Amino acid sequence: MKEKTHNGLTTTEVEKRRAEGLGNDNGKVKSKSTKEIVFSHVFTLFNILNFILLLVIIGVSVGDWQYIKNGLFFNLIVINTFIGLYQEIRARNAVERLTLITQDDVVVIRDGKKQNISPDDIVLGDYLIINAGEQLNVDSKVIETEYLQMDESLLTGESNAINKLENDELLAGSFVLSGKALIEVTKVGKDTFASKILNEAKQVKKSRSQIMKSLNFIVKILIWVILIVGLALISSKLIRLGMNDFKPIVVSTVAALVGMIPEGLVLLTSIAFAVGVIRLSKSKILLNDMSSIETLARIDTLCLDKTGTITSGNMKVSNLHLINDGKFDSSKDDRRLKDIISQAFFKLDDNNATATAIKNYLPLDEVSEKIEFEKVYAFSSDKKWSGVNSKTEGTWIFGAPEFVLNKDEQKLYASQIDELTNKGLRVLVVAHTDSVPGGDMKLSEDVEAIAFFEIEDELRENAQKTLEYFHKQGVDIKIISGDSPKTVNAISKRAGIDNLINQVDMSKIDDNADLSKIVEENQLFGRVTPFKKQAILEALQKNGHVVAMTGDGVNDVPALKKADCSVAMAQGSEAAKVSSDIVLVENNLAAMIDAVYEGRRIINNVERVARLFLTKTVYSALLAVLFIFLKDRFPLFPIQFTLLSTFTIGTPAFFLALRANKERVTGNFLKKVMEEAIPAGLTATIIILLHYYLGPIVGLDSGEQNTISVMILSGLGLIVLARAMKPIDLFSLVIFIACAIGLIGAFIFFPKFFFLKVLGMYEFTYGIFLLLLIVPLIFFIKILFKKIVK
Repeated sequence: MKEKTHNGLTTTEVEKRRAEGLGNDNGKVKSKSTKEIVFSHVFTLFNILNFILLLVIIGVSVGDWQYIKNGLFFNLIVINTFIGLYQEIRARNAVERLTLITQDDVVVIRDGKKQNISPDDIVLGDYLIINAGEQLNVDSKVIETEYLQMDESLLTGESNAINKLENDELLAGSFVLSGKALIEVTKVGKDTFASKILNEAKQVKKSRSQIMKSLNFIVKILIWVILIVGLALISSKLIRLGMNDFKPIVVSTVAALVGMIPEGLVLLTSIAFAVGVIRLSKSKILLNDMSSIETLARIDTLCLDKTGTITSGNMKVSNLHLINDGKFDSSKDDRRLKDIISQAFFKLDDNNATATAIKNYLPLDEVSEKIEFEKVYAFSSDKKWSGVNSKTEGTWIFGAPEFVLNKDEQKLYASQIDELTNKGLRVLVVAHTDSVPGGDMKLSEDVEAIAFFEIEDELRENAQKTLEYFHKQGVDIKIISGDSPKTVNAISKRAGIDNLINQVDMSKIDDNADLSKIVEENQLFGRVTPFKKQAILEALQKNGHVVAMTGDGVNDVPALKKADCSVAMAQGSEAAKVSSDIVLVENNLAAMIDAVYEGRRIINNVERVARLFLTKTVYSALLAVLFIFLKDRFPLFPIQFTLLSTFTIGTPAFFLALRANKERVTGNFLKKVMEEAIPAGLTATIIILLHYYLGPIVGLDSGEQNTISVMILSGLGLIVLARAMKPIDLFSLVIFIACAIGLIGAFIFFPKFFFLKVLGMYEFTYGIFLLLLIVPLIFFIKILFKKIVK
């Protein structure tokens, strides 16, 4: 190389280009400020509505502070808001930390001198010197090189080393495996190929949690119901009852509105996900999006990138076949020959994956006889081989058989080589000749094969176990790779996935082709570009599939952002990790099984406890609407809802959400929950309405009527709780008994605090009579409801 003959840009030219916006800005997008995030979370319609209700309670409590305790409902609103703030700020910070390029300094030629500069200081047209082990920060073209070998797997998904010649294009994000080169910068910042892909990763991915979507849907509807019903309820009561009962009317109206809001369910779901994060951290799983464990538990299709996901990205020698009478003989052991091969490879000083695998297989410290090599023939893309020469041992050649051996030798070993390549293995021949290559570097016809290395992509530990698990769970497996379909097929078989048969070469599929049929008919996809990988996922989703995607490279980013749930390896690119919902810290695919089980626990348990919250929502909404037209005020106070929520909903739900649960997730979350909540809510409404008309007939005053209403709803809450706890175990039984005791204790010891009245035997018997109606009525309505919804 003659980089000294290139003076590079002058300081004046550099400043001019930087002023023109031609510097290596990595194309950072403007993130939301902390102030903007706080504003968006605090000033929501939901929070404003609850804050107004709190102000109403505070307002009517002035001069009569016994009412102030009715404002305790606002505590949950505050906690929910802080959890939401934490999650979005955490996501924002993760995006800001996103960086594709990890190299610290680069060597540039400016004003005829070499300088070390930051990658951010590069400008268009700079001349850089790159060496083995470095990662490129910019797109460029090769100006001078004697030998240059690049790894573009993070960009293309292909794990092969790529030889580069003068005028060849180099892409930002690729690594220099071997050699040295002088390059000219052709694209910087957001114009580079890597940055265009990286822009996909810089957009915060919206949550695909079915639970959170369902809860948000319920809250949006309830906000409008609350506004309309609240205004109608308080107006009708003030018109009917007048201003003399202003405080009780206002507080009971707030109770009706608060009762409709399942605010504790949002909090509980957040806590369940947070506990899931803590549990999964013990399995070395990092979650960028807490709700992703729910999505992973729901997937029916798992797409896997081959390189770096099923395989580790490393190579290993699985066998060394020494030649014995024209045949491979892995049983033959020639210590001296292995010594020569080991020392020859260390003399070559290559850093690519193949050379590293051979060095690990034949370590230098095990050499018993030292061999002196005087000359090295570096690998180049024109001759396709490398070698060393010794005065005593002749010339030793390493390369692909078709580029090293003469036609007769190739024919002799063809069937044995084909057998290995059909298994997805790579074959490297070790050849020998007594002659020295000429000036044209052409090998003589007397080159003789001495040995063959059998080299394989190293499978990730537990890859087979993980894929077998998902297959048994009814999840379709799709392997997507930038490598050839033949290689992908061979790797899938080595990973124990024998059911993956159909394959397709995506390089032969038009970019605008309809993939809906192709993605259903095939399981193996080769020669896939980053955006075709994304298109495959889009086609699967359009076909109704819930898709998970695993990957580790920049080339995987578009697909990772498109997937319903994305999983990255910790050793992969920073772009892949930040773009993913889940990061496997120890690069262990089997950890995904733990994530699935945790997702099942969350979904199944939240589904159970959601029945408790939404039952209250249903009967509160129905009663609020009914009492618009009835002459009396709403029959409950906010503090009484606090009592009901504490012992029939919030407290037991907290413990139930943490129970182990590995049941398979089925059906739609909202539909399943409402099939339980609506019959229970209707039952409560009917019995409270019956009590409203019967109470005066049996001689109850307003305090006794209110107390028995709380008693009815307490009993119904415990019945719904018992159903949600099935199957009952000792843990759930203890919780149920504790909650029942808590309710009874509130009636006996703290009636005044909860605005309750001590009942006599007559009133208590009447209350028990109404409680006995709950079970038969709830079952009747549930049967009727199922028939109607069908």
